[in-house]
Amino acid sequence: MKSLRQKATSYSKDQDAHRKVLDCESRTRKAEKIRAVLRAAGALSKDTRVLDIGCSHGHILKNLAQDSGYCVGVDMDREAERQTASNIAYILGDGEQLPFAAQSFDVVICNHVYEHTDNPPTLAAEILRLLKPTGVCYFAGPNKYSLIEPHYHLPFLSWLPQGVANSYVRLCRKGDAYLVRPYSYRQLVDLLGSFNVEDYTPRIIEHPERFHIQDLIAPGSVLQKMARLSYTLCRGLFPTFIFLLRRPR
Repeated sequence: MKSLRQKATSYSKDQDAHRKVLDCESRTRKAEKIRAVLRAAGALSKDTRVLDIGCSHGHILKNLAQDSGYCVGVDMDREAERQTASNIAYILGDGEQLPFAAQSFDVVICNHVYEHTDNPPTLAAEILRLLKPTGVCYFAGPNKYSLIEPHYHLPFLSWLPQGVANSYVRLCRKGDAYLVRPYSYRQLVDLLGSFNVEDYTPRIIEHPERFHIQDLIAPGSVLQKMARLSYTLCRGLFPTFIFLLRRPR
């Protein structure tokens, strides 16, 4: 297994992803979407303990802190300037080896993290271990069979064998290698097989204003109709999936 330093170094080489992390406006919109999903699920209250795995600069936690009791962010980046609040704490750590007791959190956020880990099943097992019996995990990530790879913005990149993908990235001057490992929809369902999984993606498409994605999909637009039809008929090519995970009863 790679060391924490090796993982952080590998991820920092993905310059396009790094720029996205630093886009405060984009992160704030994502935070509002996540907060809306968790509120719709009845998962937030003044007693809620929240863990954000791969918290980066803490924009999501800063947003969730308004409705939560105590928030913890975990990330590998030593240099990031974190968003602060009286009920937020940050630690340097690895999502595959988290230093918390079992069943410590009511809410776990795993937002576009699994594709950057060495061992996604270990990450999923850690989430299950840390969730309280009535807890929920907001889990979102890209699809291997998205037509445009979202980190490098290259068509069909994630469809390719690793060696070919590395050459493609170098040829397009996007880096030295393809550092992301997304799963297909079926692979994600298998990865999350230990949870009760609720697919929130179609609900978000149906109500873009409620879930703060109207900048991407305007209500009543042709794009919304296309997204709805695409998810119904060809889910396997949809770019992103959003799930709520619960411990099995």
